[in-house]
Amino acid sequence: ERARALLAREDRQLDRMIAELATSRAALETERAEAARLREESESARHAYGRKLEQLERRREKLFAEMREELQASFSRAHEEVAGVIRNLQRSGTAQAAARAREQLLEIADTAQRVEPTGRAKEPVAPARGLAIDWAQVGPGYAVLLPGGQRGVLVALPDRRGRAQVQVGAAKLTLPASQLQGAPAEAAIERPRVRVPEVHPDPIEPCDLRGERVLEAEDKLEQALEQALAARAYQLIVIHGFGTGALRRAVREYLERSPYVERYESAQPTEGGEGSTVAYLRSG
Repeated sequence: ERARALLAREDRQLDRMIAELATSRAALETERAEAARLREESESARHAYGRKLEQLERRREKLFAEMREELQASFSRAHEEVAGVIRNLQRSGTAQAAARAREQLLEIADTAQRVEPTGRAKEPVAPARGLAIDWAQVGPGYAVLLPGGQRGVLVALPDRRGRAQVQVGAAKLTLPASQLQGAPAEAAIERPRVRVPEVHPDPIEPCDLRGERVLEAEDKLEQALEQALAARAYQLIVIHGFGTGALRRAVREYLERSPYVERYESAQPTEGGEGSTVAYLRSG
């Protein structure tokens, strides 16, 4: 009788162990399936972001191509106007006036050669010679020399990445501060002869993403950035609210990847503080 009782107890223990093993196995299978699902979603998201990045690059190139054509058209119009002046003066027989007009035409041609259509400086042809810059003592309006010896005017002090904005003729450039030197005080800063569209001085309407899901917010933000770039705005305020902070992180990660954005920072308290982000756009 005692042996049967012991056997019965061992049978119960064995049944309990088998049941626990079955439960553990089921839990392991569930975890394995969840891990596979997450891996698949991660791969899908990676491919989706890759496609979006390619689309952004194509759209960026299209916008820059349009800006390039616009600038080329400006130079062509100026060239035709001055050439017409020369022809008229030559017909009138005023040689001195014709010589002045011809000199103006040569200056316009020189400006076209020094500045590429995209607004970026050409490769330097000679080392710059100037003064060392003490960035704590200078500000906007300071005369500088570019690596090729070309003169410009400082527009904005170096940002956190060490890049400063410089006005060169009609073009605004962003260059590493380490490549700039101070221009001699007696040197006159060259005035542009051709006017081209300038960057709009004011930000456009803020992009409000409150209540949006991440993917929908990214699509809306992408459209807002393209509109801001087309309007030549220098910044875009993005309103994402406070909440859990997930939308704010997604917005800033997107801005970090965007080819349109130079840098970003939290808005001033009067503009929403941590509930908004200010994106500073590339000048092209």
